[in-house]
Amino acid sequence: HTKQERETELLGADGRRLPVWLTAVRSDNDSEWRITAVDVTERKHAETLAARARDLAESIVNTVRQPLLVLTEDLRITAANRAFHSVFETSDAQIVGQPFTDIIDGQWSVPELLRALEDVVPKHASIENFEVSLNLPKKGRRVFELNARKLFRPGNNTTMTLLAIEDITARQRVSEVHGQF
Repeated sequence: HTKQERETELLGADGRRLPVWLTAVRSDNDSEWRITAVDVTERKHAETLAARARDLAESIVNTVRQPLLVLTEDLRITAANRAFHSVFETSDAQIVGQPFTDIIDGQWSVPELLRALEDVVPKHASIENFEVSLNLPKKGRRVFELNARKLFRPGNNTTMTLLAIEDITARQRVSEVHGQF
């Protein structure tokens, strides 16, 4: 059998262009071809809607001023927003695919934090207001508050964690000053 497949458009009886998936199979003795055309209009529409939703979600994530990371179940980085790259002076090329613990000179390797992050996906746990102090090259010692939750998408058993990171250094200093009085 010789088989060939491709997506193309056919002109419908009403003059509309119809997206189809063509499959052509030649018989063993090369005497005949069997050609099938499957209407893929609904699939194309679903792909368009999914692409729009993905673009919208990415736009929202990149508009948020708070640094965000998306982590796999084994704590590898799959995505970071612009705010993360700005605060931590990184790029996608430097961190995507890397273990979370390896970035920022390994300063995220806080045992309690890692245990908590490892529980987010399998136990549907969350992390709220977890404080971490990091020494950033150009900014000095900064205190960050972390919140994490399992990402949820209907119909999808996702195994990703969304980690939100907020610089609370200034807030903590104000609190310390108030505490002195």
